[in-house]
Amino acid sequence: MAVTEPNPSLNGISCPDWQDQLRCKTIVEMLQMRRDWTREFTYLDEQGRPTTYTWGHVCQMAFAYAHGLRERGVRSGDRVVLMLPTCPEYLYSFFGVIAAGAIPVPVYPPFNLKQLKQFLHTLVGVFNNSQATTIVYWKDVKAVLGQALDQAKSVRHAIAIETLSDLKPVDTPPALEISPTDPAMIQYTSGSTDMPKGVALSHLNLLHNVHNIEHCLQLDNTKDRVVSWLPLYHDMGLIGTMLGAIYSGIDMVLMGPQTFLMRPRLWLEAISKYRGTITVAPNFAYNLCAARISDKALEGLDLSSLRVAMCGAEPIRLETYEAFLNRFRPHGFKDDTFLPVYGLAESTVASTFPQIHSRPTIIWIDRQKLEGEHEVSLVASEQELAVPAFGLGQPFPESAAQIRDPETGEPMAHGQIGEIALKGPSVMQGYFRNPEKTAEVLQDGWLLTGDLGFVMDGHLYVTGRKKDLIIRYGRNYYPQDIEAVVETVEGTRKGCVIAFGHMDAERQTEEIIVLAETRLSEKAELDALRTRVKEALSGALGFVPDRIELLPPHTLLKTSSGKLRRKPSKEMYLAGQLKPRQDSLIDQIKVVAGSQLHWGKRKLDEMMGGRS
Repeated sequence: MAVTEPNPSLNGISCPDWQDQLRCKTIVEMLQMRRDWTREFTYLDEQGRPTTYTWGHVCQMAFAYAHGLRERGVRSGDRVVLMLPTCPEYLYSFFGVIAAGAIPVPVYPPFNLKQLKQFLHTLVGVFNNSQATTIVYWKDVKAVLGQALDQAKSVRHAIAIETLSDLKPVDTPPALEISPTDPAMIQYTSGSTDMPKGVALSHLNLLHNVHNIEHCLQLDNTKDRVVSWLPLYHDMGLIGTMLGAIYSGIDMVLMGPQTFLMRPRLWLEAISKYRGTITVAPNFAYNLCAARISDKALEGLDLSSLRVAMCGAEPIRLETYEAFLNRFRPHGFKDDTFLPVYGLAESTVASTFPQIHSRPTIIWIDRQKLEGEHEVSLVASEQELAVPAFGLGQPFPESAAQIRDPETGEPMAHGQIGEIALKGPSVMQGYFRNPEKTAEVLQDGWLLTGDLGFVMDGHLYVTGRKKDLIIRYGRNYYPQDIEAVVETVEGTRKGCVIAFGHMDAERQTEEIIVLAETRLSEKAELDALRTRVKEALSGALGFVPDRIELLPPHTLLKTSSGKLRRKPSKEMYLAGQLKPRQDSLIDQIKVVAGSQLHWGKRKLDEMMGGRS
């Protein structure tokens, strides 16, 4: 039963002198602070072979890159797009742009050429919105970059990262005035529900967030070591791990996301070998390790050094948590290590944390009350149609979370479901050059997240996204619940299922459509799979979807961090564009670039002044 007293918020805004608690006021000050720091940054290549540097070396190389970028025409306030894979040079470039007085704009490289058209469309949008003057890239993407630059009129300089490789470490950055409230970076949102928007984050936004991550995790720079495979072009990898590690001065072991995806065991092996104490990943990564790594590959694995394994960025499945815990408990993974967290780019990265060193808080909710009345009623876990939910903790100090009525904006009672609103120093300045979208989500200092959830017993719980809710014959359905059921059906690909609603004009209600990737191809196999999906949804949720579309692998659109893009995938499906691709990758490049490929290469050569 819902509680009806007023909801004053989780935490409250306090401590006006919070800036005094920070180690520094700008990212450049942070680099100067760590200029002689001897704690280590270790990069693992695709085979797990290490190259180790000190954080001091990273800072000094960042200063060298800053001078090099200034010599190549980068000026204060310029937006500089970084299109690089995860590597040490990414760190030098990211911090070097900031130290040069400019603003880095990370974008993901085109690893999946099957979605090249979508990538180029997004990249052009980033160029035009940010009005970037410069792009720093690596030579492998030169051929596909030309067409995007044809439509990016603001870009004057294209700098291949290889042309900076001969720079030597220096002790000081360029002499520039940088304010704590200046934009430090523009983080383009993942685009899982809409076209990407540029989140403008100040130096203080970043430093408040990583300072409080350090506080919540009780980091010790004499003992802790973070191990990560998260991409540096995504906020959780760039800010939550890399920037947090250098701010706190702890050791870091980093590998590329492609390395993890090809050989997931390398992540766990790195934790074991380097005695990692902190790690973080989305739900799909824990599920991948639990399901895909053979028993033989786990021989000798020791995860006992790990004290915090955060999980965020996408819905957290109880099945994933239990599978990972059961699989790796014999290898030293402790029951109180798993830490479910909540955050989003518009709040820098991290927003709420539970207490560490305790088992996750899990409650069970009556599905009928949740879907029919949109409120929370606690039930026993064994009750039929009981839905699990993870407690995601509380906001940082100087911050608050509140549940608001999605229609009226009024605060709601504890235990009632509404839109999650956040307030505090980690909340973004706004969407870059997009006042209309900024006004939609920033109101009186509160960030309207678009996520649905509720507050109970000191925890924030997330139930879904406001715009994703499906209403069919008066009943509410969460796409995440439908997707979770379909993913359990043999023959579907884990993490590759999308459910959404589409208005049926004749029935005047939403029909439910399920798109699921599968490796099956024979008609009889596909027919049998559709039957299994129907039976699973009927048994678990009490309905049969109106349409079930089975697609080949890598058809559904995903963000740079691997999250499914539900809205764009829905739009492409309804437009008849989600169809099997038969072309080879080379043929796709030719189709996309066409006659512009040669022109694009020539334009790049001109912009680089002959450098390649």
